[in-house]
Amino acid sequence: MKGKEKCDLLNELRQKIADENNIDFNIEKCTFEGECLGTCPKCEAELEFLENELIKKQRSGKKINIKNIFPLR
Repeated sequence: MKGKEKCDLLNELRQKIADENNIDFNIEKCTFEGECLGTCPKCEAELEFLENELIKKQRSGKKINIKNIFPLR
């Protein structure tokens, strides 16, 4: 799997997790040019945001749903 394919897959996964958990989350289109490694500071920031939102939701007593995330494709 090439870097951009990995990036796209991780973006899709993060968006599905957000959608399943009613978290307002919109991934910005990646503008990186060239061959990436599949993660970058933008991706890491989006992941950190999503993780924090899931933690807040869980701490407030709400359930987190990840069972409908797979299969991705």
